[in-house]
This record gives sequence, structure tokens and C-alpha cells, in this order.
Amino acid sequence: MTTVQLFKDQNLIEFLQAQIGLASQSPWLFVHIPETVSYPVRDILADILQPEHVVTAPAETGKVDYDTVMSRQLQKFEQSEELPKCRFVSGHFKVFQLDVIAALAKGRLVTILRDPLERILSDFLAQSASKSRLPNPQQFLEFAKNPANQNVYLQFLCLRNMWKPGECVEFIQKRFDFIGIAEDLPMTIKMFYAIHGARYRSVLTRDEKPVKLTRGDLSPELIRTVSQLNSVDYHIFRYFHDRFVSLRENFYEISDFGQIFTKLSYR
Repeated sequence: MTTVQLFKDQNLIEFLQAQIGLASQSPWLFVHIPETVSYPVRDILADILQPEHVVTAPAETGKVDYDTVMSRQLQKFEQSEELPKCRFVSGHFKVFQLDVIAALAKGRLVTILRDPLERILSDFLAQSASKSRLPNPQQFLEFAKNPANQNVYLQFLCLRNMWKPGECVEFIQKRFDFIGIAEDLPMTIKMFYAIHGARYRSVLTRDEKPVKLTRGDLSPELIRTVSQLNSVDYHIFRYFHDRFVSLRENFYEISDFGQIFTKLSYR
């Protein structure tokens, strides 16, 4: 059962039960889009699916682009003895890269989305961290205008040459087994844990370190410009965000006091 049926019927129990039924099959592949969630959140997802592995793309000398480097790393991982043992594999890899590797093409995909402007701003700050000068709105605008930094959800979650928003949403719904929202991490993690018969009790705390540039520092015109540059990503985000949030009341109603585990069968 994909999210298509979940959003249509809003039957959480049926959706979760369908995921449980597939638990012993392919590993979960977390398409970790940069700056959607922190690495500790990735660790929380991996905690219940050990052993796990992170595929990284080390910086290489020369003019080798990121996609090529990551594809090589995925191919190397496919040939390793570690892959057959893994239940959870994560990395900043893209769907089209996974689909050309036989051992990963049938993997169960999971990802978490975040408001595109907030994600881009975090990405800009992360990449500016090593620079001595303080980041400012004009530098952020220049960063956002780089095609490589635009519509990153489209780049990571869809096939190449796919660009129509409606087609993108349809593809993502059918291809991904679980899609969470960074703006509601407690529900995202609790739902994912419930698939594996685990209860998540911890309370997530935000990083309290001072941020050098926030949304409040950006003019309405700049925000509008960046949003327009990422119109496909906003279409994708709003579609999944609104439907995920619409499940909240139903989810917490059946999850209070562990009720959800009595409604699901893990054997």
C-alpha cells in the first residue's frame, strides 16, 4: 500500500500493516536530502534497523561532479559484503542513481521533506560555515540562483527529464514507501517506529545555537524570488505536507497509550 491509498482513505492502520508485511524483504533506503533533517535524526531512524550503512561521496580531485562520485560509491557498496546484511542504508543519493543498481533498485524508499526555503537557507549557511565573512541576504540570493541549488527535491526524488509538478508528485507517491515531514518530526518518527513495532518516547529538541541568517532577515521580495525559483519543490512539499498533517489527529488518537500496537499484527 503506497501513500496514494493512505492519502485517499486516511486508513493509517491499513497503511502501517502493509508496511509491516514487507518488513523482511528489501532494506530501507533513506534518501537524505541535504539539510532537510540533521544527522542525529537520521541516527534515530537507523536505531531500530541495525545493521545500517551510510554511503558517502568523498571529495575527489579533478573535475568529477557529485553525481558521478556518488554513483561510483553506490556501485562499490553493491559489491561489498556489507550490503546483504544491511537493513537501513542512507546517504545523499538520488532515486535515478538507485534505480540503475540491481541490488538497490527494489529497496524500500523513505525520505523527509522540509519547507524548501528553510532547507535552502540551511544549506547556504552550512556551505558558508568555513568562510570568514558573515553571510548576508545578497549572498543567499546568489546561492539560490545557482541551478544546482534549485528544486533539489525534484533532483533527488524524481527521474531525470521529469519536471512537471503533477507527474513528480505521482511518481514520488508510487516510488516511496514512507514520506515524513520535518515540521512534524515527532509524528514522522513515531509512525516510522510503529512499522517496526517500536515505541518512540524521546522528545526532540531544536538546536539552540545562534543562527547567523534567518528567514526573518530576508525581505518579502527575496523570499518570493527564492520561492519562485523552487516552484516545483514547493508543489511537492505542500502536497505531502498538507496530507501528512491531515492525518495528525487520527494518528495521535490511535497512538496514545500504545493503542496502535494492539491494532497491528507483527506476526
